[in-house]
Amino acid sequence: MPPGATFTDGYGNTWTAPGGSANGAPFSSYFFPLPYTVAPPPMLDGWGGTYGLYLGQPGWIITFYCA
Repeated sequence: MPPGATFTDGYGNTWTAPGGSANGAPFSSYFFPLPYTVAPPPMLDGWGGTYGLYLGQPGWIITFYCA
């Protein structure tokens, strides 16, 4: 998911995907087109995610922070 892309979460809120850097550490968001009942592998490893719509398709949006 490129920086600046927008998505709508399950509550109807519209968000702009983060991307770039924070405190010198890069971060970016990725979209996983999966049902709500299926957690993508990064969430199984402990990363947080938000379920919503990206370009009209439901799935998980996960933001990765790289130190």
